[in-house]
Order: sequence, then structure tokens, then C-alpha cells
Amino acid sequence: AVRKRVSEGGSEIDKKEWDNIGKFLRTVYSTGDDMKAVGGGVLDPENKKRAMEDVSQVRKYAQAGDVSVSKKDPIGMLAVLDKMIGLMDDFFDALSDIPDEI
Repeated sequence: AVRKRVSEGGSEIDKKEWDNIGKFLRTVYSTGDDMKAVGGGVLDPENKKRAMEDVSQVRKYAQAGDVSVSKKDPIGMLAVLDKMIGLMDDFFDALSDIPDEI
């Protein structure tokens, strides 16, 4: 929903909405603790490492997104959100122990 709003109406976002996007980024950052706990339970060492790297990168991008919020920069925010979405997808893929062939 955040990505859709920024991509379709980025130029219309007011200060209050940018503040809410900043709160969203902080929530994503703090969710990293839960992601670490879940990722720590992955049995496959390679997938566990991948999941933990994804958590670290998601947190870095959540922090980096604050720059776009302060500049009210929808293009920069889209880049951050796209990267975070890809990392989250990869994180959930790393949690799966079911082979792709099935």
C-alpha cells in the first residue's frame, strides 16, 4: 500500500503523510528483531546466513529511507521500497525448506 501510494501519488503526499511513511520505516526497522528470531531458527546454515543478511539489509534500507522522507522525495523512496520488498521476498524464501522442484 505504501509503495502504491508513493508511486501513484508521490507528488500529492503532504507532510503528515510523509511523517507516517517515516513511522512505517521505523516499524519495518523494529520488525528486524522478530525477523532475526525467526531467521535464527532456520536449520540450513546457508539459508540461515542468507536470512540474517536480508534482515541486516532491510534495516539499513529502512534507515536510508529517512533521507527520502526528509527530502519528500518519492523517486528515492520508491527505490528504497523496491529494494526492501526484494529483500523481504528473499528472506521468506530463505525460511522455506521445501525444494523448488516440488
